[in-house]
Amino acid sequence: MTTAQAIWDWLPARRDRRRTTVPPVIAAELGIPVATVAATLLDMERGGHAVHDHRGSWHRGIPLTRGQETPGSTEEGLWD
Repeated sequence: MTTAQAIWDWLPARRDRRRTTVPPVIAAELGIPVATVAATLLDMERGGHAVHDHRGSWHRGIPLTRGQETPGSTEEGLWD
């Protein structure tokens, strides 16, 4: 599973004030470095896969599809 897929799976489907979804929290929950999470979220935002709301939290956007990776990713595809 790619980092992008792990983050997308963890993110809520829509804005949720009861759930904090800032990069340090996501990193702690998934065991991924904060810098990697932040960079991946920005790449996902460019592709419409993650949405950054005005309060600083993130939620899901367009689902990741088969063979799709975020730009600059060195990991295998989702279905490899």
